[in-house]
Amino acid sequence: MAQRQHNNNNELAQWLALVHTPRLGPLGVQRLLDRYEQPAAIFEAASRPDELPPGLRGALKRFDSAGVARDQQCADDDPAHHLITLDDPRYPALLKELKDPPPVLYINGDPDCLAAPQIAIVGSRNPSPTGAENARAFARALASRGLTVTSGLAV
Repeated sequence: MAQRQHNNNNELAQWLALVHTPRLGPLGVQRLLDRYEQPAAIFEAASRPDELPPGLRGALKRFDSAGVARDQQCADDDPAHHLITLDDPRYPALLKELKDPPPVLYINGDPDCLAAPQIAIVGSRNPSPTGAENARAFARALASRGLTVTSGLAV
C-alpha cells in the first residue's frame, strides 16, 4: 500500500481515535493539537486527572474503537484506499490552513493527486438522471484538462 507508514500502528490508530471521539470534531481536534502537537500527547494528557476538563477526558476515553478498526481495515483491504493524517507530507497545504482542517482524509484513489489543481463538484444527493449525466460530463471534461475532481463524500 502506498499509504504513509506511521512510526507504528498505534500512531494512525490515535489519529483515528480523535476522529471517532464523541462531540470533538475537527475544531476540537485542532485546539488539542495546537496545545499538545501530537495525538499521543493528547491521550497522555487525558490519562492525567487535572490536565483536561473531566468531560473531554471522558470523551477521549470513550472513542469509537469499532470505528477506528473499520477505518483501518478499509484502508488495509483495498490498495486504492488511503488514510492521510494532518502530519502526512501529502496532506494538502491549503486545506491545512483552515482553522479546523479534517484530522484525517479518507482517500479513494491516488493520494498524489492531492498536489494537483483541484475542483469540487457539489450537487444534489438525489439528482435527476439528466443532472447525474451532466455532473459526469463536467467531471470528465475537467479531469481531461488536468484538474483533479474532489468530492467531500457528504453522504
